Parts: sequence; structure tokens; C-alpha cells
Amino acid sequence: VYTREVIGNIRESYPVGWMLSAIAATSLAVVFALRVKVWRSASADGGRAGQRLLAAGVVLALPVASFTFVGDGPREALSTAGARELAGNGPYEFMRAFRSNDLDYLKFYRTMTPAEARRQVVAEFAEAQSNDRFTEGGEHPLLRQVLSPRAAKPLNVVMVSIESLGSDYVESFGGRRGLTPHLDRLAHEGMAFTNLYATGLRTVRGLEALTLSIPPTPGHAVPMRHHNKGFQTVGGVFKAQGYEPLYLYGGYSRFDNMRDFFGGNGYTVIDRSAIDAKDISHETVWGVADEDLFRLTVREIDARAAVGTKVFAHVMTTSNHRPFTYPAGRIDIPSGQSREGAVKYTDWAIGEFVRLAATRPWFANTVFVFVADHTSHGRGRTNLPPENYRIPMIVYAPGHVAPSHVSTMASQIDVAPTILALLDMSYESRFFGHDILTDGAHHQRAFLSNYLTVGYLQDGRIVELSPKRGVKVLDATTGEKLSSDDALGAHLVDEAVAHFQLASQSLKIKSSGASAALAMSSR
Repeated sequence: VYTREVIGNIRESYPVGWMLSAIAATSLAVVFALRVKVWRSASADGGRAGQRLLAAGVVLALPVASFTFVGDGPREALSTAGARELAGNGPYEFMRAFRSNDLDYLKFYRTMTPAEARRQVVAEFAEAQSNDRFTEGGEHPLLRQVLSPRAAKPLNVVMVSIESLGSDYVESFGGRRGLTPHLDRLAHEGMAFTNLYATGLRTVRGLEALTLSIPPTPGHAVPMRHHNKGFQTVGGVFKAQGYEPLYLYGGYSRFDNMRDFFGGNGYTVIDRSAIDAKDISHETVWGVADEDLFRLTVREIDARAAVGTKVFAHVMTTSNHRPFTYPAGRIDIPSGQSREGAVKYTDWAIGEFVRLAATRPWFANTVFVFVADHTSHGRGRTNLPPENYRIPMIVYAPGHVAPSHVSTMASQIDVAPTILALLDMSYESRFFGHDILTDGAHHQRAFLSNYLTVGYLQDGRIVELSPKRGVKVLDATTGEKLSSDDALGAHLVDEAVAHFQLASQSLKIKSSGASAALAMSSR
């Protein structure tokens, strides 16, 4: 679908010319060595027309039969996640993804009655001692009023979602030393959330969680779906409070449907096309260097601050992505060598961004949020190893947010409600997330996914829900399979099913009804 980005990334990341030349040379050598046998076979008698037709029919029937009858059974019967991944590599996985890019949760996963699902999720908010006032019989199962006892703080918000930055690369979050001095300084001077988990393994899944505050549902993330408009977004809440929501991206926003999703949900979308060629210090197929994106961000906020417009700016970086190239002379690791270099460059660019923003009048009235979209790891010892989902988040606002470290376990879907709570905003909500600083501390859990498997992490256990009503309860540390029938296991399974089922149901609200609901929430 995204030929430019995918093929361009391969060409920038690997010596494609040399590899294809080697393959071509090897192929020619093999053909030359077998030329006599190949010619004899090609010129031999092929038999009667009926025989040839029968043979051709058998050959053509084989792929049709495999397409029709081969499913996930053989692969899922393998004992380890690694073996299942290897078995799925190649054409099989490609065709499977093509055919199964979206799954109806209610048809293929464990369910309960809609009333019970809502009761379970609402009970979680009650357990968290939330003051939210739920609306009975509303068009959305979690429709409620979030009320702050204090007046809202009219501060700008700049949320930077950082490409592929796991906590294992950030020293102040227990990661590698020396790669992120600027983020480490911001973590020391701001509010660092040290136990936050991404909902998935791709940028579009992170954008879904940060924007919609909804658990991951099987198949494509919401921005990639046809019906991706009319939902409540964090930008929509800010817009109802008089802000202009911006989405700034260093690449072309048609990628991963970003322009359609954000533009269709009320954001002003600004991307690579807004930057003059003379202002680009470096670019890859994914986008301009992070420093160029941050200069664009400052320019756009300057323009709005000059006329008194408050902004909520969601900024999506790209430099921490293969081929890991960036402008020369910025850091002590040469460009294009490793992810470590890309991480250190992105950290340098963030430091320059904060330094530049600090020279602007609007800086004193702005909250900066730095959070990763996902990590650079995928599956490991299990389908959903928690350590491969842990990401950093830092809230930095001198004079408004006191330095602290928050160790509460939380999910990426909790980021939006937490930001809104820090600004003491009252609003009508359909979000599934909690304010980490208050409600979240009473009910600590996280949501994970890897496309078709969705997971619920709580109390040291992971509940995995998969197609064909599959349910597993695993030890979050060892990956050992645990009972789903004991009191804790059964309780966690119910909570997991309730959240994912309710999220799937809420996405089925027709766009027209959702748009009307969004309009109501703006009042």
C-alpha cells in the first residue's frame, strides 16, 4: 500500500544493489550449469493435450486448496512463540494478513453480556474512587462527566510521541547509559512516569491509544480503518475548550492514514510538505530530521501565539527508525550505524527543541509531554512480553509541574486523561483511560496487543485473548501458564474480556451517531 515508504526504507537500510547483483549472478551461473538439461526438458514431448490439461489442473488446484483449507491450526499447535513466528514467515503470513486485517471481536473472541461488560468496566472506575458521573442509557457505554473542583489552567500542551523509544534506551528509566542526557535532565526536572506500557508495536497503534484513549482491538488500529471519524479525541476535548489541535509529522501524512484520521477528527494536519527544501538539514524516506520537525513546530506555535490562540500540538518524530541516519556533527556516533545513534540524535534534537522553545514567550505557559509511540522490540518469550512494551513518559512544565517520579503501572490510553487532569479540565468523556496520578493508582493495569492477540496486564499476570475464543493466563515475569479458574485468574479474565469487548462495541457506533455525540461533548 505504502510503496514509497516501504521500498524506500529497504533501499536506504540495506545494500540492495549488491544483494540483487549477487542473486542475479548466482542465478545466471545455475542456469548456465543446467542449460543442457533445461533445454532437453523444454523441448521434450509434453504428451497429449488431455494429459497436459490434467497436470496443469492439479498444479493450479494446489494453491486454491491451501488458500481454502490451511488455517492457523498447524502453526498454533507449536509449543513456543518463536516457533510459531518462524512457521508463519513468508507467503503464508503475508496472505493471512491480507485476508484477516480486521477481526470482529464479538464473533471470534471470548465475550459476556453487554450489560455485564459495562458493569465490570464501570466498577473499575468506582474501585479507583473516581468522581466521574456516569450517564445511564447513554449512546456510549462509558459516557460520563469528568468534573474538576478547580478552574481549568489555560496552558498550551505540546505532546511529542517519539518513534520506537523503549525504556531500555533511556538511562533514567533503567535503560542504557549515556544515550539520552537531555531526556534524563527533563526527567529529573519534570514528572517522570517510569511504569507506562505501550498498547502495541506500531506507530499507528500508539497514535490510537494517545488520541482516542481506547484499548487496542484486534486487527488494524482505528486510524487505519474505513470508519475512523466521529470519535472523541483528546484534540477534540481541547478544541471544545477553545484550543486549536495540531498534528505535526515529519513525513507525508498520507502514510498510515494519518491525514485522513487526524484531519477528519478536527485536527489541523501539518507535515513534511510545509517545510521548504532549504530548511531541511536531512531526510529519509520516512521524513525530515527531528530537528527540522521541531523547528517547524516552534514556527507554527509562534504564529498562533501571536494572535492569542492556545494550542494542543501532537508532534510525531521519525528519526529513530531504520536506516538510522541523521545530520552529521550533531552527536558522537556516526550517522547510519545503529539504533543507538538514532536514539542519541533524537535526544539531542529534543534538547535543542526545548532550548529553542524556552526563548519564546509562550514557553512559560506550556506543558511538554514526551512519550514513546512503542518500543523497538516485538515478541519474545511469550506473545506479549511486558518488558517489550514499557515506554518512557515525561511531563515537563517548569513552574506548573513539580519534579517527581511516578511508579504507578499504567497504560498508554491513560496519557490523555492524565494531561487533561493536570490542567484541571472538566469535560464529557468517553475515554477508557484513567488519570494516572489519582484514579490510576487505585487500579493499576495495562493493555497490550500484537495484532490478533490482545492482553491485559495486572497483578503480575497477563491475560491473553486470541481468536477462536482463546484465553490464556500467564505469569508476567516467567511466561509460565497459570490457571484461569482460580479466583484471581477468573477475575482478571472477566476484566480483560469486559474491556476489549466494550472497546469493540464502542467502535461499532455509527459514524453519524458518534459525530453527534462528539458535538454534544463540545458543549
